[in-house]
Amino acid sequence: MDRKCAVVTGSVRGIGAASAVRLAKDGFNVVVNCRSRERMEDGMKTVSECMEHGVQAVCIPADVSDPEQCEALVRKAVEFAGRIDVLVNNASIIKWTAINKTSDEDFENIMRNDAYSVFYMTRSVVPVMKKQHSGKIINISSVGGMYGSPGSIAYGAAKGAVIAMTKTAAKELAISNITVNSIAPGGCRTDMGAEELKCEARVKEQLRYVTMRRLSEPKEIAGAVSFLASEDSSYITGHILEVSGGVLM
Repeated sequence: MDRKCAVVTGSVRGIGAASAVRLAKDGFNVVVNCRSRERMEDGMKTVSECMEHGVQAVCIPADVSDPEQCEALVRKAVEFAGRIDVLVNNASIIKWTAINKTSDEDFENIMRNDAYSVFYMTRSVVPVMKKQHSGKIINISSVGGMYGSPGSIAYGAAKGAVIAMTKTAAKELAISNITVNSIAPGGCRTDMGAEELKCEARVKEQLRYVTMRRLSEPKEIAGAVSFLASEDSSYITGHILEVSGGVLM
């Protein structure tokens, strides 16, 4: 295949699915990722949307909180496309609980899914990109990792870790012509945030801090992914691109 290839974790819905389809529109072959074989049907919907843009796409199940499955995902992606030019670390979960009601198990689960997964996937893809002497890694963090995430201390901690990993990896990998950047969305209308969106009072409180007074749509975050995946961002690395409608401006 002559086309470049993008791997997007957690891409069966929300920001991940929108990003996969946008990158397909931009001309990338796309590796869609779902957590397990039970989610393959949802993953194939994203694959179909990608292929409508005339590119090749495949869905590879892998739980990215597991390092061995991350290595397998990267290996299968290379078998599919021969290369990996863009990695979007998007897979994430959240659970709304007060600090004193957050269990050890919940904290560990969110850290593994939201932070460890970024480390595992980055570690797995770096040898491929170093061999190519090129690559772009895009980590989806959150304004919660920048300003705090009241009601989900684990999520805020994990996204803060993603931001720190972004900056560290950017400094380490620049010599190999690999850029590493992060997108920090604010509130976004996704399935993951559905529980929060049900609470009108919580949404109203959240929008008090948003200059544009609305939540984002997944396609708006995908637009930022598209830019960081393009050659227009070739001299940008270690940057945290806040796409939040002006939170705490």
